[in-house]
Amino acid sequence: MKIFIGTSAFCAILDRDDKNHQKSGSVWKDAIEKKHKLMTSSYILGETAALLLSRIGMEAAGIRIGI
Repeated sequence: MKIFIGTSAFCAILDRDDKNHQKSGSVWKDAIEKKHKLMTSSYILGETAALLLSRIGMEAAGIRIGI
């Protein structure tokens, strides 16, 4: 099965304060164990990065700027 991963799913698994964080862990684990094909887009990745920056900050989001 192919599953399209959106911003909300990424944020739920990456942000411990997200209301769906705990549930998302079991959903991700199940999808991986069943070898579902997980897909997303570059637009979703960009949106996820922006949202995580505003929610949890650059360091917590794992974003580094080489300045």
